[in-house]
Amino acid sequence: MLIEEHAVEIQAQKREKPGQEAENQAPLIVPKRKRCAGFTLIEVVAVTAMLGILAAMVMPSVEGANDKAKNAKLKSDLTTLDNAIQLHKLEKGKYPDKLAELQPLYIAKGKVFKDTKDDNLVYTSDGSVYKLSGAAVDKTVVVSDGSNGN
Repeated sequence: MLIEEHAVEIQAQKREKPGQEAENQAPLIVPKRKRCAGFTLIEVVAVTAMLGILAAMVMPSVEGANDKAKNAKLKSDLTTLDNAIQLHKLEKGKYPDKLAELQPLYIAKGKVFKDTKDDNLVYTSDGSVYKLSGAAVDKTVVVSDGSNGN
């Protein structure tokens, strides 16, 4: 509304002759610019920079946690298979020749155990001793606690 009034005043001034002032003319009012809601470019850049710094600080700890979780899962899988192998020996009198013999009685059918490099776990047995192992994140070989073979 204020802008329309200002436009009318400007048109009235153009119709007057030079040097002649309108008697009823109100003083010229310049409308104030309304402040738009939002953020300035500086604010957005500052927040983005702060988030980038925080992300750079957090990333190494997140990566380390991921490696620890993979190693913990490997150890848990080795323990689960150790228990299944021991149950097999108790019932059959010898260790299984291969891990597939443990399914479906001792471990779920179709369950595949992998190491941290997504390779199958290594299992060897001659019936009286066995060795079960897998690769950790740092490429070291982790041997199950129940393994008694070399």
